[in-house]
Amino acid sequence: PSPSDQFNVYNHLYVDTGPSITMGHAHTVHKIHASPKAGACGQKVQTPARFDMVFVQHGEQSHTETFVANSVQVAQVQVIFNLPHHLGSYPHPLAYVEWFTALQQHNPVSGLYIITHST
Repeated sequence: PSPSDQFNVYNHLYVDTGPSITMGHAHTVHKIHASPKAGACGQKVQTPARFDMVFVQHGEQSHTETFVANSVQVAQVQVIFNLPHHLGSYPHPLAYVEWFTALQQHNPVSGLYIITHST
């Protein structure tokens, strides 16, 4: 990339996950947001930043299999973008994400997974 390159950036992305026993539904389209805070301008009110968390599946696990903690990782989507054509061509937008630690430890009281930003 060079300083003069321009990237198309998006506030959200729709992802069709298909059928999933893991998530408990036959078919779902998820809307993933990645948008910075927008200040008030004219009659528009200020909107807070929104950077959604996502599960990223590793390997070839089928949508109909049960949830396996070591086959997914948690990430927070920071920006959704397309590369300039001279840097490559992809059939879908790309995302820059911040990774979190693996789903390994549970909170003894709530039973929820404990995660922190990955280093």
